Amino acid sequence: RGFVLDVVERLEHKLGRSVMVRGDSGFANGPMLKALEARGTKYIFRMARNPRLERMAEPYLKLERRRSAQPLERVHSLWYEGARWPERRRVILVVQETPGELYPHSFVLVTNDHRSKPETILERYRERGTSESRFGELKSRLEPKLSCTSNRGAVERDRAWNANVSTYLLYMLADGLLHALRWLAKRDLSTDGVSLPRLQRVQRLLIDVAARVTRSARRIHVHVAESAQDAWVRLLSRIGRLRPAT
Repeated sequence: RGFVLDVVERLEHKLGRSVMVRGDSGFANGPMLKALEARGTKYIFRMARNPRLERMAEPYLKLERRRSAQPLERVHSLWYEGARWPERRRVILVVQETPGELYPHSFVLVTNDHRSKPETILERYRERGTSESRFGELKSRLEPKLSCTSNRGAVERDRAWNANVSTYLLYMLADGLLHALRWLAKRDLSTDGVSLPRLQRVQRLLIDVAARVTRSARRIHVHVAESAQDAWVRLLSRIGRLRPAT
């Protein structure tokens, strides 16, 4: 909770505008929702299933009498209060019917946005997909590994936390470098010279290549494998023409 609130504070200060918090069911707990509501921050979280939610959703899970050959999706705006939530909160029930399946699939979102249409709330929640895709690329390409936090006391816990932050920032810098190379080498690495190449291709053709480093009195020379030499020559030329953003 403290981590999320700190990020929200810093983002709003930097951007000069309010932000909305979206997340999976791990964030949808009473203390988190109360903290966001207390500061007036909008949120949309997915909810974990429980028997009370199941009973609430049951009347809306009946299949349409005329089954469509295309997938169908229905959204319902409801109110929910749980055993751990004495407050009534707005939830969005999403029901999906897939041709050939006997039972519909459903999931529930909780939000403190009481004005937007349920379709709009679902669309905003799904915008998480872009960041999820980027995070998936980060994990698949760089495989970030962090140490476990210590439970030996506040000092050791803070020390472990700070070490993890520093390590993760290095991973983020490496990820930013890969994305920069992706744009700069687009004409050399993409299949059509126009679309962005996949990060896997960038890493394989530019980073994971053999190189030999020699050092003289004045310079350090990096001899790149012939398979990537031409691409790196053109890439360094483009890097040399870059100017700081103002």
